[in-house]
Amino acid sequence: YRRYCARRDRRYVRNLLNILIALYVLYGACDWFLLQHEVGPVWLIRYGFALPGLILLWLLTRFNLAHRHLEKVVVAGLLWLAFTTLVMARSVPVPVMNLYLTSVLAIVMAGLTITRLRFWHTVFTGVVYLLATACVVLPVEQNSRYLIYYLLLSVGVVLFCCVAQYSADRSGRREFLQKIIIHRKNLQLRKVNLYLRDLAEIDALTGIANRRYFDAVLDEEWRRARRRKY
Repeated sequence: YRRYCARRDRRYVRNLLNILIALYVLYGACDWFLLQHEVGPVWLIRYGFALPGLILLWLLTRFNLAHRHLEKVVVAGLLWLAFTTLVMARSVPVPVMNLYLTSVLAIVMAGLTITRLRFWHTVFTGVVYLLATACVVLPVEQNSRYLIYYLLLSVGVVLFCCVAQYSADRSGRREFLQKIIIHRKNLQLRKVNLYLRDLAEIDALTGIANRRYFDAVLDEEWRRARRRKY
């Protein structure tokens, strides 16, 4: 099932990474719009640390070895993106910090729902994200009510994503099992058809083809001879 998911999602994950890297580069303009002359530390984190990590993950998806661990690559990329954005949030003034925290929540929610992670990978990613968020947000003293609300909202988002991925993962496993059952039934049906054909065309006593098979082959060869004029 894991190999099936890796083959199914390989191109999908590549396309997501392409879109993500393009959007991540363009969002530097939003940093400039919000921070103006104070944008230096944020750009250092975005383009100096986060972007090279995403490019490295993009390069890993080009190797066949990474296909066996595709979900781990996706989890690493999602956590790396969330962690670096949290660091950005701590490096900006408090009024702007709320916007970056909101963007982290949007990144995690979108990442947990559209990357087709299996259930336990989703749970692991959500728990690590919540711990990292708590470590970044709780030391901030200003606007504590908003931060507590943000933490509760993050917990709700992670729970929602886990439930959604559990349902999707369960449906995917059922679909995979149904394909296996259909494939095995087709193989059994093919074996039965071959057995019935042998009963109809092979003489049980001598083990050679009977008159019915001779007539069928003679008709086929006669048509071929007429087409090829020999």
